[in-house]
Amino acid sequence: KEANINLLYVARDRRSALLATSTEVREKFLARADENLAAIRRLIDEARPGFVTEQGKANLAEIDRLWADYVRMGQDLHTRIAASRLDDRQELTRFLFTDFAAVANQIDDRMTALAAQKAELAKAASERTTELYASSRNTMLALVAGAMLLGVAIGTWMARRLTRQLGAEPHEATALAQRVAGGDLRATIRLREGDDAGIMAAL
Repeated sequence: KEANINLLYVARDRRSALLATSTEVREKFLARADENLAAIRRLIDEARPGFVTEQGKANLAEIDRLWADYVRMGQDLHTRIAASRLDDRQELTRFLFTDFAAVANQIDDRMTALAAQKAELAKAASERTTELYASSRNTMLALVAGAMLLGVAIGTWMARRLTRQLGAEPHEATALAQRVAGGDLRATIRLREGDDAGIMAAL
């Protein structure tokens, strides 16, 4: 888009040079046109790596093809403006608004197409990023939920295994151990049916 704007600046500066009432003003506008022309080329070259589709490459190739004519015609126009009398603009005006304008408009159309394509690519990239984010978020939530379920399952398994090894609930085994440690050897031990390998059975 900046290149399109600079293309308008080049046209404005050339018209201003053509309509200038003094040589100094004319030279100032011609120099500004050259600066804006260089900025257009720089902007196109900077944007070039971002266009990887066939359509983008075709538009850039067409701009490159038209650019050579545009620059050649622009140099011819500059030379003719600089050499013309300040009060004789008719032939230069015709050239500026017909032959030269036709090439400038073609370049502008291609640049507009590239800007539109760049916007479409940015939109597509944004949509892909949003989809990737949603997918990653869902995967992460599934992993967290799975980890929680796995943690609960492991905790339940460990509690059952510990209870089986003890032969009773942990608080019952603790109470019995405290009574035995306190010297009470007459405590009754209630075993689970079929439990003959647990710690409580050993006591």
